[in-house]
Parts: sequence; C-alpha cells; structure tokens
Amino acid sequence: MIVPLLLGYVLLGTLLTWTGLITLPYPFLSVASDPVFNLLGFAAGIAITLAGGGLLVLLLMNDLQRVGNQFAALLIGISIGSSAALLRHTHETALTVIQTGVRFLLEFAGIS
Repeated sequence: MIVPLLLGYVLLGTLLTWTGLITLPYPFLSVASDPVFNLLGFAAGIAITLAGGGLLVLLLMNDLQRVGNQFAALLIGISIGSSAALLRHTHETALTVIQTGVRFLLEFAGIS
C-alpha cells in the first residue's frame, strides 16, 4: 500500500513541478528536506524490510539445498539490504517530521 503511494507521489509531483502547476516551499524529492518523500520512503523501507525478513524466515524453514531456494535467499537478502539503505537515507528527516507532528498534536490538545 505504501509503495504505490510513493510512486504516485514521485510521478505526479514530477509532472506538476515540471509543468509549473505547483510550487513547493521545499525542493521536490530532496532527501534532506522533502517531508512527504521522506515519510513515504521511510514507510516503504520498513514495509519492504519486514516483508523480506518474513520471507527469509519462511525460506529458512524450508529446504535450502535446492538451487531455486538458494537463489530466492540471495534475492531476499538484496531486497532487505536495499530497503535498509532506503531507511538509512530517509530516517532523519522522517523522524523529525513525525516528532514535529506529534508535538503539534499534543500542543493542539493542550497536553504539553
């Protein structure tokens, strides 16, 4: 569910910024400052890492003597590594945005 949202944001945002129909207060698709891109990338990284980890556990419960299972384990490892790299690049901005949002909600509710 998250990955299509991320792809839609990238494609629609690229189309709208190239045509000049929208001007954002931050650089579009910037890992350092685009909050939507970082939140969606962070969520996609978590989802892909958890899914790959679950598949790896299921595969390890199966027989790894078959070549197809060994190839699947290799591809799952690549998937987990790629999503971990995505998490590494997006976690700072994403967690800052989440922290700011929680702080705003607590102030709005009068709890802080």
